Amino acid sequence: MLHARKHPKVVSGSRDLACLGLAMIGLYIVGPAQLFFPQAAFNVFGVSVWIVLVILYLFSLLFAILNTNPRLVVFGMDVDALTEHADRSLLQLDPGTRWLGLSFIAPNLGIQGIVESAGHGRISHITATKREQNVGGWIAFERALSTNLKSVEFASDTTDHRWFALGFALLGLIGYALFSHPTSIAQGLRDVLRY
Repeated sequence: MLHARKHPKVVSGSRDLACLGLAMIGLYIVGPAQLFFPQAAFNVFGVSVWIVLVILYLFSLLFAILNTNPRLVVFGMDVDALTEHADRSLLQLDPGTRWLGLSFIAPNLGIQGIVESAGHGRISHITATKREQNVGGWIAFERALSTNLKSVEFASDTTDHRWFALGFALLGLIGYALFSHPTSIAQGLRDVLRY
């Protein structure tokens, strides 16, 4: 969905990791959770064990988010273009910003990082190069970069529309299966909650 936009989208690394983690928790609950399910606890506490498990998974995700270095993920922009716009944004906030290749240091903001590509496509990220950094500086940098990227526009890729069509087709098939066999779906859900 982010690739279909006409403007690049800046997302904080913690928000990106939170979305990915929530999706993984959902997939884990639907899929292999039965392998590690505490059957003895279920026999004593019943269905409320699921609440405890979800809280455990959420706290594990929160722990992972809090232990990552500051990072900004930019959807819809390659490394070269992002470096140019990041330089412009950093110079607005801190005129003493220095660059060495794709690495930068902004001493007045208290941040330093590196611009990297995140796989194929138009996804790049700016990652902190050391752990102890000014969080307020990263927040100001994220806001300035988001503001500067609002004026950037590019043509969306036609493959994005194909992925949307495939996603809606799969949702349609799932909806058809849910409404055509409601009793078997309800029985499957009872079986999952029983384990």
